Amino acid sequence: MEGFTEYESRPIMRKAYQVKAHDEIRALGDASFAINIAKKDVTFKAHETVFPGDFIIHNGEDDVYHCRQTIFHDRNIV
Repeated sequence: MEGFTEYESRPIMRKAYQVKAHDEIRALGDASFAINIAKKDVTFKAHETVFPGDFIIHNGEDDVYHCRQTIFHDRNIV
Protein backbone atom coordinates (compact mmCIF):
# COMPACT_ATOMS: atom_id res chain seq x y z
CA MET A 1 0.00 0.00 0.00
CA GLU A 2 1.34 3.40 -0.94
CA GLY A 3 2.85 5.40 1.90
CA PHE A 4 3.53 2.33 4.08
CA THR A 5 6.99 0.95 4.78
CA GLU A 6 7.71 -2.71 5.55
CA TYR A 7 9.51 -3.48 8.81
CA GLU A 8 10.82 -6.84 9.93
CA SER A 9 9.65 -7.87 13.41
CA ARG A 10 12.09 -8.79 16.13
CA PRO A 11 12.11 -12.39 17.24
CA ILE A 12 11.23 -12.54 20.93
CA MET A 13 10.67 -15.13 23.62
CA ARG A 14 7.24 -15.21 25.28
CA LYS A 15 6.28 -16.47 28.70
CA ALA A 16 2.99 -18.30 28.36
CA TYR A 17 0.89 -20.86 30.21
CA GLN A 18 -1.32 -23.30 28.33
CA VAL A 19 -4.73 -23.63 30.01
CA LYS A 20 -5.53 -27.18 31.14
CA ALA A 21 -8.99 -28.80 31.27
CA HIS A 22 -8.86 -28.92 35.10
CA ASP A 23 -7.93 -25.23 35.54
CA GLU A 24 -10.54 -23.03 37.19
CA ILE A 25 -10.92 -19.54 35.79
CA ARG A 26 -12.73 -16.97 37.91
CA ALA A 27 -14.35 -13.84 36.50
CA LEU A 28 -13.36 -10.69 38.38
CA GLY A 29 -15.33 -8.20 36.26
CA ASP A 30 -14.37 -5.71 33.54
CA ALA A 31 -12.75 -8.40 31.31
CA SER A 32 -10.49 -9.41 34.22
CA PHE A 33 -10.08 -13.04 35.23
CA ALA A 34 -7.93 -15.08 37.62
CA ILE A 35 -6.33 -18.51 37.24
CA ASN A 36 -4.13 -20.40 39.67
CA ILE A 37 -0.75 -21.20 38.12
CA ALA A 38 1.98 -22.89 40.21
CA LYS A 39 -0.01 -22.24 43.41
CA LYS A 40 -0.28 -18.51 42.67
CA ASP A 41 -3.33 -16.57 41.52
CA VAL A 42 -2.59 -14.81 38.24
CA THR A 43 -4.89 -12.03 37.02
CA PHE A 44 -5.27 -11.59 33.27
CA LYS A 45 -7.43 -9.85 30.66
CA ALA A 46 -9.68 -11.76 28.26
CA HIS A 47 -12.24 -10.44 25.81
CA GLU A 48 -13.60 -13.84 24.81
CA THR A 49 -14.19 -17.24 26.41
CA VAL A 50 -11.02 -19.02 27.55
CA PHE A 51 -10.90 -22.69 26.54
CA PRO A 52 -8.50 -25.51 27.50
CA GLY A 53 -5.56 -25.35 25.12
CA ASP A 54 -5.61 -21.55 24.96
CA PHE A 55 -2.70 -19.58 26.39
CA ILE A 56 -2.23 -16.95 29.08
CA ILE A 57 0.66 -14.70 27.99
CA HIS A 58 2.78 -12.90 30.58
CA ASN A 59 4.62 -9.84 29.25
CA GLY A 60 4.99 -8.23 32.68
CA GLU A 61 2.97 -7.77 35.86
CA ASP A 62 0.61 -5.30 34.16
CA ASP A 63 0.47 -7.08 30.80
CA VAL A 64 -1.05 -10.55 31.19
CA TYR A 65 -3.68 -11.60 28.67
CA HIS A 66 -5.51 -14.47 26.98
CA CYS A 67 -4.61 -15.69 23.50
CA ARG A 68 -6.56 -18.32 21.57
CA GLN A 69 -4.63 -21.50 20.83
CA THR A 70 -4.91 -21.10 17.05
CA ILE A 71 -3.53 -17.56 17.12
CA PHE A 72 -0.75 -18.54 19.51
CA HIS A 73 0.29 -21.42 17.24
CA ASP A 74 0.21 -19.16 14.17
CA ARG A 75 2.50 -16.57 15.77
CA ASN A 76 4.89 -18.71 17.84
CA ILE A 77 7.03 -21.80 17.51
CA VAL A 78 5.36 -24.39 19.73
